[in-house]
Amino acid sequence: MASPSGSVGWSVSAKASCHSDATHERSRSSPQLAPLSPTPAPHYWLRYEFTTVLHIYPNGIRRYARRRILFSIRESDLFLHWDEIAQISQGDLGVRVGSASHPVIDLSTTSTVPIPLRTQHDADNLVAIMAHMLISESNTLFALLKHLHENPHDRKLVSEPSAAELLRPPPCVNASTRHALREQRRSHEGLSCTTSSTRC
Repeated sequence: MASPSGSVGWSVSAKASCHSDATHERSRSSPQLAPLSPTPAPHYWLRYEFTTVLHIYPNGIRRYARRRILFSIRESDLFLHWDEIAQISQGDLGVRVGSASHPVIDLSTTSTVPIPLRTQHDADNLVAIMAHMLISESNTLFALLKHLHENPHDRKLVSEPSAAELLRPPPCVNASTRHALREQRRSHEGLSCTTSSTRC
């Protein structure tokens, strides 16, 4: 879990400008793919801010998290090499807005996460990426991390000029295309609707 050094990676970040950090050489010229604005509370006398920055490098992932509540500030700056990640899975924060949950990406680690570097959602062998705080589409980010974890030869793609395209979500499927695909699937299953009034 040492800090990165050497080549340039890409980041899903909390700031709109290029990131510069003397303590993390690799992040000096990493273009940012997704800006995030801190969230202030509605009352002027009560202020809180949550910031998450995710950097993706050919040799690992760096997560920076900062939480400010009133005058209390907690920061976590953690780097994981790919071989320190045992599994990448979808998590759930347990907090919902209506019927929608807050997506979280869980990184199961091969070694214990140091207590000073943990956030409130981390555990002994778990690092939680608050995907709902990043503007990048959560499923696309999850798929990219999982692919890079399982395919070491593709990790060099994050250092290429076109790396931003790796976080581009697939095109939306319109209603007519969805209907055509649904009918095609039903016809293969022998469940094709015969009248427009029938709801399958």
